[in-house]
Amino acid sequence: MIRYFLLSVLAFSCTVASASVKLSGSISKYKFTMELVSSTVDKDYGVRGRYQYAGKTAYMDVKGNLYDHSVLQLTESFEGKETGNFYLELDDNGDWSGKWIGNNKAMEAKLVVTSGDMEELAPYDLSAYTEKCNSALTGTYVHEYYWINDFQYDESEPNLEVGFNGGTVTIQEIGKDKISFSFSITCGPTYHGAYLSGTATKTAPNEYTYKQSPMDDGEICHVTFTFDGKSVNLGQQSGNMECGFGARAYAEGSFDKVNNLVIESDEGEISTREAIGLK
Repeated sequence: MIRYFLLSVLAFSCTVASASVKLSGSISKYKFTMELVSSTVDKDYGVRGRYQYAGKTAYMDVKGNLYDHSVLQLTESFEGKETGNFYLELDDNGDWSGKWIGNNKAMEAKLVVTSGDMEELAPYDLSAYTEKCNSALTGTYVHEYYWINDFQYDESEPNLEVGFNGGTVTIQEIGKDKISFSFSITCGPTYHGAYLSGTATKTAPNEYTYKQSPMDDGEICHVTFTFDGKSVNLGQQSGNMECGFGARAYAEGSFDKVNNLVIESDEGEISTREAIGLK
């Protein structure tokens, strides 16, 4: 146990590249203190740390991610064995509330920041990338929305995950009154996709319209692109089948410009990290 504790302390200290965030927390009636830091040890986990129950000497290790400054997921382990997961959302009081799931049980969980800034644990700030962009139409646009997805939750077998809605839109000005576009949008909680590429023609001062048959079946897909400063708003005026989208997918929402370049991906779909130039 002493050897494991020393190794855990060493591993935790190696991740500290910025100031730590200290929190007090609870799982049901069980109180604990936690410390989190930003980490680059593993690209899949941007947050690492540990916590200790009141009156106990052992530490539980945690690793996970802070999503869009509003959702925190942490996987805990003890002596290298995974023992549970935190699924927390930022509440109206500025605290983190949700559930801890382990041993096939779900308990209410809460974290309260006692020192430090949770913003430092976020892997990126999209608004900072938008601020650096120019106001030309050409570029890459992003929308992200995260939440705790309980679509498949069952008390007898509790299961949660971090849900995601959003995606990327790329725009290229190809003439005075035309743009080429490509978008990949995921719509939850069932994660159907809306994918489309083509050209749109200017139909109003800040609006471009796509009205074509992407399936070559005579059915017309109608999508509008309305630009406002450094954002583009997508609007879908036809059914999903006409556009070849998933049953619960749609081309709607506001996407903010994060790159002046049109980013492409070998995988087809562009991740946010690729869009802003992070590997």
